[in-house]
Amino acid sequence: MTRAAIGKHFRLINEGLVILSRRVSLPKEQFLADQTIQDQVAYRILQLVESCFKMGLAILDVLNKDCDTYSGVFRALHRHGVISEDLKNQLENLAKFRNQLVHVYWDVEPDEVYSSLHACLEPIREYAEIAAKFLGQNEP
Repeated sequence: MTRAAIGKHFRLINEGLVILSRRVSLPKEQFLADQTIQDQVAYRILQLVESCFKMGLAILDVLNKDCDTYSGVFRALHRHGVISEDLKNQLENLAKFRNQLVHVYWDVEPDEVYSSLHACLEPIREYAEIAAKFLGQNEP
């Protein structure tokens, strides 16, 4: 992956975290009553997981390792000492949610989107900081 592509994914992560940070303070009732907000949050979570996956592939490339599944990338990063087991577990859960959004979107309930919103911010921030250091980026 080129430095420009890596930079673009970091920008997408930062932008997504800002947008989701604004939504996390919404009362649950307001969130569940607004389909537009639910859609925006689901899309941003999907985008964040995609960018985290791409960053993981870039890190694994530096390590001369490969992987092709979302959860597998996070397991490989843990196995090679890049991320903690706790962070791996949180990112795997987000990857599973991403798969639901992509493959069985019709079964994703608004409550699941709300829960994922509250579960995603800290692990993605932590992961972006680790990835930035590993890939030599000035800012996550």
